[in-house]
Amino acid sequence: MKKTTWIKLGIVVCALYILSPLDLVPEIFLGPVGLIDDVSVLGVLTLLVRRLIRMRRELPFEKPAVPANPTALPDRE
Repeated sequence: MKKTTWIKLGIVVCALYILSPLDLVPEIFLGPVGLIDDVSVLGVLTLLVRRLIRMRRELPFEKPAVPANPTALPDRE
């Protein structure tokens, strides 16, 4: 798989973990200490999104395809 595919998969997994009601370290037992895993996953999510944006910006710009002969465009009625 391509690197961008792995990054997108990581973003989805992190988002699902943050939104899911299940936790590795539950807040109900440990109070504020239980938020550490959520904050860590949020940090990883932020890094992955920033990396994906950086990779997208580095892609070469592609000009839109234009027909070689502009008169060959279909007639509009």
